[in-house]
Amino acid sequence: MDRNSVIGFVLLGLLLVGYIWWNQKSSQDARIEKARQDSIANLNKPGNNKPNRLSSIATQQ
Repeated sequence: MDRNSVIGFVLLGLLLVGYIWWNQKSSQDARIEKARQDSIANLNKPGNNKPNRLSSIATQQ
């Protein structure tokens, strides 16, 4: 194996590691967004008669 082959394999390895790191970061952002959407959906469910913090603040003023 010559020098150019070693450099090529090292660069391919770095690209692979960078791709994996980037996708993990995107996956974490997607999980956070899904949790946010789920909490909004839970608040909008019919029969959810629990007073939320915003309505209790509005009634106090």
